[in-house]
Amino acid sequence: MRTTVKTTDDAPTDLAQRIEAADESLRISFSGMPLDEVVPEVRRSLDELDLDLSDETVRDWAQHVSDRADYVLEIH
Repeated sequence: MRTTVKTTDDAPTDLAQRIEAADESLRISFSGMPLDEVVPEVRRSLDELDLDLSDETVRDWAQHVSDRADYVLEIH
């Protein structure tokens, strides 16, 4: 269970690694928890990374964290 990050060529070189590290931390702390508790934590992690993703993407990623499922996050 992990998130794979796909970025564009113009994204910072370490962006995918930083997102994957945040994902690992989120999964350790919030796997199996209710979605409404996971969404704010995913948003907080994204804020720390200075990323602004749509509410739909945040909720989708949070659902995968909660469900302990693999996820592919595409950053454009």
